Amino acid sequence: MQIYDTLLEDEKAIHIPFMLNFIVTITTINDQLKIFLEDLKHHVCQELPDINYNLLSSPYNIMSIRLKDDMVAHGSTTIRQKLEDTFGPLLDMTGVEAYGFLFDNVRLMTEQVAQARKGLNNADSALFEKYVSTHIKGGNWNYLKEEYQDWKNSHAEITMEMLIEKQEQVLQRYIEQGIMSEADKPSTNKVKRVDYDFHKDCLACDFVDNKDYQTAYTQIMLMAKRQRGMIIINLKKYGRYIYVNLSKFSERQKLALYELLVYLELIQDDMREILPERADEKVVPTGTNDCFRYDSDFVKASVCDIVISFYLGSAANLALIETAFYDHNLLLKRNSHRAFVKVLIGWGALPKMDKDAISKIANGMANKMMALPSSGYEEWDENNYGNDKKTCTDIGMKLGTTMPYSRKSGQ
Repeated sequence: MQIYDTLLEDEKAIHIPFMLNFIVTITTINDQLKIFLEDLKHHVCQELPDINYNLLSSPYNIMSIRLKDDMVAHGSTTIRQKLEDTFGPLLDMTGVEAYGFLFDNVRLMTEQVAQARKGLNNADSALFEKYVSTHIKGGNWNYLKEEYQDWKNSHAEITMEMLIEKQEQVLQRYIEQGIMSEADKPSTNKVKRVDYDFHKDCLACDFVDNKDYQTAYTQIMLMAKRQRGMIIINLKKYGRYIYVNLSKFSERQKLALYELLVYLELIQDDMREILPERADEKVVPTGTNDCFRYDSDFVKASVCDIVISFYLGSAANLALIETAFYDHNLLLKRNSHRAFVKVLIGWGALPKMDKDAISKIANGMANKMMALPSSGYEEWDENNYGNDKKTCTDIGMKLGTTMPYSRKSGQ
């Protein structure tokens, strides 16, 4: 009877046949039980009944409230009348005629399914992007909003660093539910190229790393990009992935595929509140050319994304960012900390701050820089500077081949 509760509203045609079938099943069981009980009186047991005694201890464990409501809704209309209204001419068919009618309709269904599949396979990816967006807008996600609000309420202050870590932890949550189980296996080069170490460092300290998880992270990030610290999923790629594999996912995974997008958007709404205005909405301050070699839109966007991802409120991290930029030939000087910070503020990578705050950050960067070797980061000793070298290497990977490491040995 639990199956009845899963029937959709538009499946009303089978509500009464379902109940009639259930009546036949229950009456048949009762007839069998009468025989069994009669045998027991004579100390005979032909076969042990496979019965869930707890479930069958009360009719209320078996009957469906929804079934009662649906039957009451029919009022005084008889079952015969409902069957005639629903099935009409089908009731006058012979078994052979009914089978032929069914076969013709099944064949029509398969032909139309083939047409639908062909149409979707050839559809522009924008169709899937629109579908995903529409599906999310039409959904009820209040339970996610409440969960996220509870998390925010549990902290006295929400910082950018906390939001970035929360974003990575939400991604982990849905990766572990298997949403990437049907994605193509990535190449080793692609696994190496994604910022997995950054992601892993944002997870709880008891996270147990494994190769399958790293593969799944790579798969989702091949459908996404990082922009101003935010994970932006490409809905054209993601939507097509959902379409191609929808029938392979469990019901829970189907929901999780959309929950991820909703949850990321909740977090990113708060990120946008904290982030400074975009660089193209600001006037770049005088002195830019005394710091950066280039100030094209591409360079600005790359710089802003890296600062937002790696700064996390730490002057020491900003010193490492400055070092990596210099070693990749983006900066004219290595230790122009105040000028560096001012340009980042002007470009929108850092929030507005007064002179005292700028001085505090610049001094912190200077202290960190004094503790680092003067050579390029690729020459740093792993034993003494392993973590710092790794951070600079990760930054270098995000700069990519268009802005390669160019610091010569000994410089």
